[in-house]
Amino acid sequence: MKSLLGVLGVVVVLGLQSCTSVSAMARTSRGEVFKGTASSGSLGGTFSMYGHGGRSMTGSFRSATEAKAGTFKFTVSDGRTGKGTLRQSGDANGYGVGSFARGGRCKFIYGDSAIARYGRSGP
Repeated sequence: MKSLLGVLGVVVVLGLQSCTSVSAMARTSRGEVFKGTASSGSLGGTFSMYGHGGRSMTGSFRSATEAKAGTFKFTVSDGRTGKGTLRQSGDANGYGVGSFARGGRCKFIYGDSAIARYGRSGP
């Protein structure tokens, strides 16, 4: 079976054909933390996370390549948008970095092992 990269919220890497969800987190260069889930299928997936103050972050990602990397796009409920690259760091675990279209960055992690490593406060 083909390995797939999903996010997070953000992206999921799985050797499964069915849709699977894992925990996801993101931290922006503004210090905002978003927490939620990422779900993946055979062609990619989506993520949905919520942060302090009622803001949300949603996005989509494409399946991983043979280099175990994939791309993603995201939108914050206040209108900010961005895109980035995600990397697999184990089954259903990984990380990524994105850039907002108008400046600023966002780090992503997904999967229970990655979140346990970085703590519940985010990447």
